Amino acid sequence: QHPLMPSTQIVLGDLNTLSPLDADAHRRDGLVEALATDETGRLQNKFLKPKGDDASEAADYDPMQMLLNTPLFDLAVNEDAGGALAGYSTVPTEIDGIDPMHSAPMRIDFVLASPLVAPLSRARALQTAETHTLSDHYPVRCRVTCALRTGDRQEL
Repeated sequence: QHPLMPSTQIVLGDLNTLSPLDADAHRRDGLVEALATDETGRLQNKFLKPKGDDASEAADYDPMQMLLNTPLFDLAVNEDAGGALAGYSTVPTEIDGIDPMHSAPMRIDFVLASPLVAPLSRARALQTAETHTLSDHYPVRCRVTCALRTGDRQEL
């Protein structure tokens, strides 16, 4: 356990970063290439690493990797399903003409939990007819189950 992290901790919200756990989906969807076409440079500054010597673009996973190293676990990753992500993108929604930073499908909203909470807990983006126009982000549903001192499980 990280010395500064309590044994039961949940970090959640719009973290405005990309996760290395989504790297396969990013490659499949051409996310880096889509972000690199932003003429303002804002998307590159926010989500991509500076170009290396070979002038290639790469997703910047460092901020999320720092959180995962503490260790926190991404509750949207379902280990029972071989590491599949539940409800992949959290932006853009159908009303997302209001935020040009959400120009490509990506997951920037997360629920992370410490090792004592993560094994029995799950999260997923809710993409339904109702949530397509509810906000500029899809809501993330989280089910947290943790062991109490008595050994019973409590769902929150």
